[in-house]
Amino acid sequence: KSSTELLQDSAIDIPGYIADMFGSRVGRILNSHLTTGTGTSQPSGIITGATLGKVAGSSGAISFPEIIDLIHSVDVSYRRRPSVRFMFHDKILAALKKLVVASTYNGRPMWSPGWDQTAPPTIDGYQYLINNDMDSTLTTGKKMILFGDMNAYGVRLVNQFRLLRLQERYAEFDQTAWVGFMRADGRILNASALKYYSGT
Repeated sequence: KSSTELLQDSAIDIPGYIADMFGSRVGRILNSHLTTGTGTSQPSGIITGATLGKVAGSSGAISFPEIIDLIHSVDVSYRRRPSVRFMFHDKILAALKKLVVASTYNGRPMWSPGWDQTAPPTIDGYQYLINNDMDSTLTTGKKMILFGDMNAYGVRLVNQFRLLRLQERYAEFDQTAWVGFMRADGRILNASALKYYSGT
């Protein structure tokens, strides 16, 4: 709710500011639900619907051979699609950047920086997405890394985000109410095309 005085006296566009704040908040909630939603009163999240590709061999660590196993747990016909990506939390990216292929002294990093938009950074040749609604710690049972064809997850957005301005509801308090609505759903379309890496 906002007071009439605020709407009349503010030097900034309060309705526009409220709409921006609503959009940011709803976007964060929607991303969380599309990532880990239960499928009951929420979308079925991409992590929820994916299938196991690889379990870590030791607690608290990720190894390069395990990432290779995760990649090859996805059928080669899906791995060749242009929409294939890794997805993980930013803290998991930090761990992956420290992995070296071969020996420490003459090996190459598994992470490769991108030089421009036509050559983005990659993990062993595959692009990645940062999603901070995924697990951020190398802990038992956590689904830390997702790999596969991201088009195997479908999202339905019904129209656009709607912001309603209710001027009469709290008129006796000289206030305006704001209500936001967003209709969306999501689910895995092909679980074989998306695999996750789990802590041991």
